[in-house]
Amino acid sequence: TINRLRMENVRNRISPHYMLNVLNSVLPSLRKNEETTEPIKLLLQSIRGNLLVSEKMAVTLEEEVDIVKNYIALNQSTHPNSYKVEWNIASNVEMQTLLPSMIMQIPVENAIKYAFDFDSKDADNLIRIVISQTNDYLVISIQDNGVGFDLHKYSTSSKGTGSGLKILYKTIELLNMKNQHKILFDIKKLQSESPHGTPIHIEIPFEYKYEL
Repeated sequence: TINRLRMENVRNRISPHYMLNVLNSVLPSLRKNEETTEPIKLLLQSIRGNLLVSEKMAVTLEEEVDIVKNYIALNQSTHPNSYKVEWNIASNVEMQTLLPSMIMQIPVENAIKYAFDFDSKDADNLIRIVISQTNDYLVISIQDNGVGFDLHKYSTSSKGTGSGLKILYKTIELLNMKNQHKILFDIKKLQSESPHGTPIHIEIPFEYKYEL
C-alpha cells in the first residue's frame, strides 16, 4: 500500500513537471501582457510549491498555508468575485507544527470545485478556514456555505476523480496505525436550508510520528 501511494505521488508529479517547464519557456514572451502574466506567475508558484512538498509525508503548517493561499489566489484570478475566503489563525498557533502534506489543500480544492456555482457570481459564497490549538492538538476547521458534500457523486463526476481525497484518507489511515494518538479527519454533509455547506474538522496530535 505504501508503494502504491508513492507511485500515485510520482504520477501526480509528471504532469506538473511538464507544465512547469512549458510555462517557464513561454512566460518571457508574455511579459508585455500583464493580465496574462499574473495568472501564469501564480500557476508557477502553485505548481512549484506542490512539487517541493510532493515527496514529503509531512510539511509544516506554514508551508501548507502558503500552498493553499497560492492556489486560492490563482483560482480567484480566473474566477473573480465568485467566492470569499476568510482566514482565522490563532496567535498562539505554532506555524512549524508538522501535518500531513495536502491535508488542507485537498479539502480547499474540493470546496472550490464543488461547493459553488461560479456562473452565479454570488457574493455570499464563502470558505472559512480556522486554525487553533489545544495543549495536545492542532485543530483545523474548513467550512464552505455551498451545496454540501457527496463523496460518491464527486468521485464519479466529470469535474474530477476524487483521487486526492482517497489518497489523503489512505495516508492518514496508514500513519494512524503507527501512532497511539490518532489524526482525526471528519467531513460532514449539511443538507438543511440553514446552515448548509460542508464542515471539515481536523485534529492533529503534536506528538505525532510520520515514519512509515
